[in-house]
Order: sequence, then structure tokens, then C-alpha cells
Amino acid sequence: MDLHILGAEGGELFGYKPASFLFQEDLLIDAGSICSTLRLEALLQIEHVFLSHTHLDHIKDLGLLADLLTGLHSKPLKIYGTADVLKTLREHYFNNKIWPDFTQIPPPPMMPVLELVELEPMVTVHLPGDRSVLPIPVHHTVPTCAFLVMWPGHSFLYSADTGPTDLLWQVANQRDDLRGLILDVAFPIRMQMIANLAKHLTPQTAKEELRKLKRDIPIYYFHLKPAFYQEMVDEMAQILPGMGTILRSGQELWLGSGPA
Repeated sequence: MDLHILGAEGGELFGYKPASFLFQEDLLIDAGSICSTLRLEALLQIEHVFLSHTHLDHIKDLGLLADLLTGLHSKPLKIYGTADVLKTLREHYFNNKIWPDFTQIPPPPMMPVLELVELEPMVTVHLPGDRSVLPIPVHHTVPTCAFLVMWPGHSFLYSADTGPTDLLWQVANQRDDLRGLILDVAFPIRMQMIANLAKHLTPQTAKEELRKLKRDIPIYYFHLKPAFYQEMVDEMAQILPGMGTILRSGQELWLGSGPA
């Protein structure tokens, strides 16, 4: 299983791209950076998009992607989200004011560009290729789910945006096949009050959260704010030495295949 990190940062600036993670060629988690990182041929291979929540840095490119796919896809691109996520998309994004409603374009009897698929928290979604995805509620300012991606003999966990939480770690500790975790760290420690209000982690609270993990697995950090990036890198080297790797946009990870 290949993981292509299209975007790994907590905002957009030259050299920094918001969250998007592409598993193999067709399974995308979050949609902050798609069209600026992939060629059209690669965009056409995406079939499933799982949205953790509806903050702009996680859905920004979804509308641009729909526009590019119009007239090119033989079937709708499936967009997965909880009821809250889909309601917000319908009312505030694909509402024919901010952006056209690509769930109705082109009109029947043709197939629309997008199909919205509702997720139930803690209910596994099965995908082609013997893969599945489990949405796990985490603690953020809007309803948000982490995602556990599973394939034969392996699993991999993406925290999405979260402050201190518990269910995420309970799931992680139950998985003997867990191959790694991507964890949100968004603000430096001096901005702990802002992090608490925004329900994100700092290096200090990330260290405290990692004490809940009872498995020795690779830890990858994402969502560092570009304005404080080097400050956070230096801080994490002191607070979290040897406890993980900071992801950068454009990286690729090999997560393993076949039986564990």
C-alpha cells in the first residue's frame, strides 16, 4: 500500500500544502491539496474521497476537482462524510452560490459528477480491493472523524484534526496489525491557549497523548502551521526526540502489503 502525501501542513503558503493523503491511486483522505499536486490522469483514478470534517483546509480542492472531472468520469466520484459533514457541504459549499451543486450536474438521466455517501461513526465501510475504512470520532471544534484504513494484514491510522481524545487510542491499542499513525500537531507550546480553543495539539499535548498509545509503531506528524513551522520543528526535536517523523507535502510512504 502506497501513501502519497499530497498535503501535510496546517495551512497554505509557498512550499506548504493543506491536508490530503492518497492511498494507492484511488482512495483519498481529505481534500485540501489535490488539483495543485496531481496531473489530470491521476485525478481521474480517484474513486473514493473520505472527509474528516469540513474546515476549509480539508475540503478546499473538492470543488475544483469536481469541475475538472465534469464530462470525464463514467461514474460519480464518491464523497464520504458523516451526516454533519454532508449537510455542511450541501448548505455551504455545493449550494449554487459558493460553487455549483455537482451532485446534480449533469442532470438526470446522466450520472452526476459527485455522489455523497453518509458515514456512521464506528461503522466500517468496505471498498473494492479488500480494503475498508473505519471512521472514529475525535475531539475538534466541528464534528470530525479520524480514519483507520485497513487492508489484509495491515492497518494505518489518521487522526485528522484533534485535541486530546480517547477513542482514537482505544482503537489503536486494539490493532495488532497497526503499521503507523498520522497525528495532528498544529501550534507551538507558547500558543497552548489557542490550541486548546481550536482543539488541536501542541508538541507538549501530543507527547501527553502518545502516552495513551501502548504499541511501538511509526508516528508521523502533520498539520504544523506554516507561520510557525521552524519554531515547531525545533520544539518537537526537544519535546518529542526520537518519537516520530514530521511529514512534508510530496513525500511517499510504503505501508506494506500482504499478510502481516
